[in-house]
Amino acid sequence: MTSTLAVLDIQRIGWGALKAHAKHERREIGDRSHTDPSKTPRNLAAGLDKCPEEAVKEYLGQTGAKIDKRNEKPFTRLLLSASPEYFRPGRAGQGGSYDLAQMKAWTKTSTAWLRKEFGSDLIHVALHLDETTPHIHAVVV
Repeated sequence: MTSTLAVLDIQRIGWGALKAHAKHERREIGDRSHTDPSKTPRNLAAGLDKCPEEAVKEYLGQTGAKIDKRNEKPFTRLLLSASPEYFRPGRAGQGGSYDLAQMKAWTKTSTAWLRKEFGSDLIHVALHLDETTPHIHAVVV
C-alpha cells in the first residue's frame, strides 16, 4: 500500500526572491525540463494580481502598510502539493497527468486552508498544472 503525503514548504523571502519567483511563474527562468509547455496555459493565478510581485505592490498601496527596511525577508512563500499517488491513484509514475476530481478537491481544500490561515494577508495564489505533479504557490505579506 502506498502512502499519500501532504507537502508544505514555507520560506521567508525578500524582494529579490519575490522577483525571481514571479519570473518562475511566468516561465522566464529556471529549469523547465520537468514542465510541459503545452500545459502551461492551464496554470491559474488569483489574488490581488496574477503576478506575485505586483500583488505585493498593490497590497502595500491599498493598505498603506510599510515594509521595515531592516526586515530583509518580509514575505512568506508557500508551496503546497501532495504525493503523486494522491493525484493519480495507481499511476504515480505517470508524471504530468492527474485525476481531475482529485485535483479539484485538493485545490479547493488547499485554498480554503490558505484563506483561513492567512486571511487578507494572502495576496497571491497560483496553481501549476504544467509540471510533473500539481502544486500551489502562495505569497503572504
